[in-house]
Amino acid sequence: MTIQEIQKLPREVNASRLKATALLWRGDSNCSEIADFTGVRKASVTSLIDGLEKEGLAERFCRPGDRRRVFVRLTRKGRSMARKFIHGEEDAAA
Repeated sequence: MTIQEIQKLPREVNASRLKATALLWRGDSNCSEIADFTGVRKASVTSLIDGLEKEGLAERFCRPGDRRRVFVRLTRKGRSMARKFIHGEEDAAA
């Protein structure tokens, strides 16, 4: 993604959201991992994930047998956006 493309992103796209997306690109994560990676407080991760969910970029889920821990993963739309940002390429499936 070029500097010009980054400048065109909505104001809501900030460093924490981009870091969270980059982490989730690597695989599913829980809220503590997202907080540690992005450098935001654990209490702020909830609103960060809420925003990603609202835009259809991520979703929360529980793993079978462990309903106490909530994990987050990118949706297809989220992976497409992350692919473009991280690798500078369009998603062939989009």
